[in-house]
Amino acid sequence: MEEQCPPFPPGRAGAGGRHPRAGALRLECEHFLRCIANGTQPVTDGREGLRVLRILNASQQSLNADGAKIPLKASAPGEKPKGENAQSYYAHDTAVIDRKCDIGAGTKIWHFSHVLSGSRIGENCNIGQNVVIGPDVTIGKNCKIQNNVSVYKGVTLEDGVFCGPSMVFTNIINPRAEISKMDQVRPTLVKKGATIGANATVVCGVTIGACAFVGAGAVVTKDVPDHALCVGNPARVTGWACACGERLAKRTVCKACGRKYKKQKAGSPRSETAGKPDQPERNSHHVSRQIRGSGRTELQRGIPDREGDRDDAGLRGPHRHRQ
Repeated sequence: MEEQCPPFPPGRAGAGGRHPRAGALRLECEHFLRCIANGTQPVTDGREGLRVLRILNASQQSLNADGAKIPLKASAPGEKPKGENAQSYYAHDTAVIDRKCDIGAGTKIWHFSHVLSGSRIGENCNIGQNVVIGPDVTIGKNCKIQNNVSVYKGVTLEDGVFCGPSMVFTNIINPRAEISKMDQVRPTLVKKGATIGANATVVCGVTIGACAFVGAGAVVTKDVPDHALCVGNPARVTGWACACGERLAKRTVCKACGRKYKKQKAGSPRSETAGKPDQPERNSHHVSRQIRGSGRTELQRGIPDREGDRDDAGLRGPHRHRQ
């Protein structure tokens, strides 16, 4: 039989096994240090600590819900749910899921994340660490939200949206600490297949189009059209992105997946590839009027009208002679 270290230093424990002076945490630390030094099995371990944490977390949820019964969660992502109250999704033991939340099958919610009441999350989503969702937020299926992202009330994510690490949503344009303005929430919509890069900021009240690509650190203050690639502060359209995420060449044929696009009147491309399920939705004409420059809209400059409309320097018309 494997020898175990005693819980207290020999000869120092008081009556009933309790030490008269030293705190419990110090004694536990000393016990673990001795076990490490001697290579022996400790009296307790991390698994027992996780079990205790699971029970404490469920107890706190029950108190917050006026004594409602809280089923203990599955112990591992691959464990199948059991019983009538079983979950079809996985939530880490440190995650907090409020009542009246609808979470789709196959979704995973990781360490220290919080889903607030009234929020809906679709199937097969991946919610990273330290993520806050809600209240009353709608997230589609197959979304991926990386660590340290807060999806506030008023934000809607359609299917297949990617939110990079530490990117920021807002919901009130002029907040004050001492004045409540939740009646002034401005809705933000991120359409299907869009990507928002790490540390980007999305100012509330905008729409990010289908399959758009917002670069890392960009500050989005206006609507972003479908398939637009935008970077900078404030974010500006600098090119176009394929549904697969690759940047489109000037002939609007994706070198990675072979999808073909053609320019629309509003400026952004539309897929010509037959049978593709992720073709972009209609383009917003008012977007091309918001982002202007040099007599032509940024969206119209983004893709040439026809082959040969630009020279190698990327200039057009009477400006081709400039270097």
